[in-house]
Amino acid sequence: MKLLSATPSPYARKVRIALAEKGLRFELLTEVPWDADASAPAYNPLGKIPVLILDDGEAVFESSFILEWLEAKHPEPPLRPADIDARLAVGSALGYLDLHLPDFDWALRHPALADRFARISERPSFAATLPQAQGFKDRVV
Repeated sequence: MKLLSATPSPYARKVRIALAEKGLRFELLTEVPWDADASAPAYNPLGKIPVLILDDGEAVFESSFILEWLEAKHPEPPLRPADIDARLAVGSALGYLDLHLPDFDWALRHPALADRFARISERPSFAATLPQAQGFKDRVV
């Protein structure tokens, strides 16, 4: 498998984390989706990343569909709790709060959840996929 990704993309990051947590081998192809030579449009009619290119050349795009495909094709280990209420406490939402609402101290109000988020953030799959800035070759308009 190959994954078309951009390092700053949170959507691509969650797919990279899922692939790592499931122990699936893949080739990471990093590109800037706005550059004229981006290959994503060849696989996704919207030209967006991430795109998971399967070994037979077929592609799965849109992060939610990629994650659904991974769970269906590679159910072990499961990455989502069976209980829908438990799914709502996914750690990436907490990172979003930290970044976009720094004055909202959710961690102080919910120390058990903060502890869980800290443990998840230490996992190798999270540490290895921290967003990195990318440069543009082409002008973005």
